[in-house]
Amino acid sequence: MLHEVLIAVFLTVTTPVTLMLLGRAALYRDRSENAADLLPPIRTDGERACRKEEPPFIRLARRHWQVTSEVS
Repeated sequence: MLHEVLIAVFLTVTTPVTLMLLGRAALYRDRSENAADLLPPIRTDGERACRKEEPPFIRLARRHWQVTSEVS
């Protein structure tokens, strides 16, 4: 009984770690090959490194607030 529980705990703990390591290795491989279909890396401040424009929902929100402020 203890043997089965230990195996289940081991698999439960190691599966997400293995998945994360494999994902990071694949991402590193693709970025080192300069794959064209990858998003640019995310900087530490949360913004995309190459993104200069605002996301569409921000533009929509600003447009909405401009229209509502002109009305009132």
